[in-house]
Amino acid sequence: RSNGLQPFATELSARGAWTLSLTQGASVVLGNRDVDQRLHRFSKVFRE
Repeated sequence: RSNGLQPFATELSARGAWTLSLTQGASVVLGNRDVDQRLHRFSKVFRE
């Protein structure tokens, strides 16, 4: 099943916060703490 969203870029802000940009204009702000855990949690939901 495809939701039509695909990751296509990452950005690191001056504050050290990571943002994952998805197709169709969506963004996921992962922040600057526990980024690995947040990305893992997002990827589990994203695949459902």
